[in-house]
Amino acid sequence: MDSVILEVYQGDSSIPDKGMKLWQLTHNTNDKWEEFEIFANAMNDTTEDIFFFIVATGFKDKETYIAIDDYEIKDRCTNPSNIVTSTTSHYSSSTLSTPIPNGYFDCQTDGHQSLIPSSKVCNYHKDCPNNRDEEYCGSCTFEHHNQCRYTISPENDDNRSFRFRFTDQTPNQTPNDYYFKSSITASGLAKNNYQQTTLFSPLIHQSYLGCYIQFYYRFYTNITNFNIGQHQPPVFNVYIYLVEPGIRTKLWQSSAIKTLPENQWNQVLIILNRIIHPFYLEFQAHPFLIQEFYSYHSIHDINYAYCDPPEPVDNVEIECEDQFHCQNNVCIGKEFVCDFEDDCGDNSDEINCDQTLRFSFENGYENWAQTYLPHTNNWTLQKANNMGDLRESPTFDHTTGFVGGSYLFTRSSKDVPITHAIIDSPPFQVMNGFNECKLRLFIMKNSDNSTVWIKLWNLNNGRIKTLSLVETYESFTFWSNWIAIDFESLETVYKLLIEVSMNRTDDNFVDPYVAIDDIVFYEGCTIINHHNDNLTTEKPCIGLNCLDKNGTRICVPEQNICDFIEQCKMGEDEQQCGDCNFNNQTMCGWKPGNMDDDNCPYRLFDSYMLIDNIRMIDCNPNNSDNNDTRPIPIKDLDCNFEQDWCGWIATSSGSDTWIRTNSPLNEPGTDHTELIIPRPHNYGNWLSTHSTSEKISINQLRNSGPIQPTGIGKFCLIFWHYFFGIQESQFRVHN
Repeated sequence: MDSVILEVYQGDSSIPDKGMKLWQLTHNTNDKWEEFEIFANAMNDTTEDIFFFIVATGFKDKETYIAIDDYEIKDRCTNPSNIVTSTTSHYSSSTLSTPIPNGYFDCQTDGHQSLIPSSKVCNYHKDCPNNRDEEYCGSCTFEHHNQCRYTISPENDDNRSFRFRFTDQTPNQTPNDYYFKSSITASGLAKNNYQQTTLFSPLIHQSYLGCYIQFYYRFYTNITNFNIGQHQPPVFNVYIYLVEPGIRTKLWQSSAIKTLPENQWNQVLIILNRIIHPFYLEFQAHPFLIQEFYSYHSIHDINYAYCDPPEPVDNVEIECEDQFHCQNNVCIGKEFVCDFEDDCGDNSDEINCDQTLRFSFENGYENWAQTYLPHTNNWTLQKANNMGDLRESPTFDHTTGFVGGSYLFTRSSKDVPITHAIIDSPPFQVMNGFNECKLRLFIMKNSDNSTVWIKLWNLNNGRIKTLSLVETYESFTFWSNWIAIDFESLETVYKLLIEVSMNRTDDNFVDPYVAIDDIVFYEGCTIINHHNDNLTTEKPCIGLNCLDKNGTRICVPEQNICDFIEQCKMGEDEQQCGDCNFNNQTMCGWKPGNMDDDNCPYRLFDSYMLIDNIRMIDCNPNNSDNNDTRPIPIKDLDCNFEQDWCGWIATSSGSDTWIRTNSPLNEPGTDHTELIIPRPHNYGNWLSTHSTSEKISINQLRNSGPIQPTGIGKFCLIFWHYFFGIQESQFRVHN
């Protein structure tokens, strides 16, 4: 058969003037018998007879044929060939014999029409007596070709182009995996890398605090050494579309900090929390390749969890004792009142709040950053970019949910890889009669290469102590952190310090960032707005206080501790900085790593390795003239290597390294300088490196310190090179 279209339609005795397409076949079957199963539903409860129409269409200018045999009707399909869309589900109002007014939904209670407003469908309140209004509301296993009211764009399916389909209907083969039998897959031929296909969820009218979505994602690129984390742009994204404000916000992307393993199922969790607007979720996939080589994105088992409203209590006086009584008779803990989150479900816990204790940063810094000015201490106010890249900054804030908003933001960059940021709160006290003052803040990080310290600055004596430490990266969401400050005296005044250290390493392809939002001081805290002359105005030492070699008290910043330059008289700033014999049960600051998450080039399977007596040798930049951290003028790096190395150093050691030579026994035997006309007064020396063994040799040559800029920011590096030998070699220049 060549180029023939086969279609199957369903008719129903209860609706004689309507038909519904169930299935269409347009691809070439290569002249062989194929079996197809077509799934069909009764259109409504009054259906008595169902009719099937099989329509074949051939092209006029081509010789085509089709044959049908062994027609059978069964109670159920084992492997249906058609996608069960919303038109074949019992939600379709067009299939009902009695018209349904616009804006209403039929519960079909006991075979009779029972209408509720459409706004009550999928709102996590069971308004229909038979709970039909809360069926197919986002959760879907995709088993038996049940699409659960999810829809696909583009709508037309030619069985070849890049598009979401049930996995067993994809134009390419799929791995023999159990979960592929109940999954939906984006694959096929793409015209360009910007082509996309989208899976749309049913309309959800609201969700409640604690709601999250979980699904399993799997991909295969068919590309050697592909890193989905570094891919630009992200090839798989999850968006939320808020219908009433008309705002689309990115919630998750496959290009993340921790690279997802290829060709295996990855569990994805996205926090939704309280959403008061009707919304859709959109799963958007882009092709890896513009060719017919097989690659795919697959999803299975989408699950919405804990999205239901909080349950009201029967006896408010008893069950709400020592708790906050919401207007809808829900009881919540007092610590969740006025915390920028709708814990009650009717927002009654977020009204009549003391705004002097709440900081959302929607109206500027709000009396933060009085001592540590924001722009000189690497903090900014960031406006959420709803469609941005989550690797660069959050696409939403915590205050407004998914409709924009602002937050405190700091990050490092490739140009300034090690960044230190600090910001201070307004002064506050612990009130009389309270044992402690509690506060809560929300933090989002995009990397493990950043650390957040929450510190307490006692303005009476200048002392600082660490209250909390956040190191690990969780996911793309704002996570809450609780802090408690114990009562000391009525006169004690504090400031909160939020300090961030970020290090953009070469093996980390993103700029580490930290976002802070919605800081709340709870009952027991009071903000001070008046000036007190007895309080210290000197900035505290964020680092190490010690005496220098002249006996003067100094503050060594944290970023200068363990930099192999002693600034303290007794060397306190360079202790616990690498050297360790692991005696007396001490790790000397070393921590065990996780090779699954770390960028570790070695793997040990069914083996072990012992490490002892670690020493850091020649790490002090002052120990050698060839290792200096002071900026080097560009002109000082001009070198013909006749007198010395001119500030260039070889980072490797041993026989396979760079050497300065004038020996005729070393290739090329003569240098390039003597070929210059007129010939310079000094010539004859050059730098040479070679491999003397069968192993791969990587020999690096670099300038000994940072280059001092000239002001124009542009450089031109000119050098002469000479290759020799019969083995393969590479020469690379890095900036």
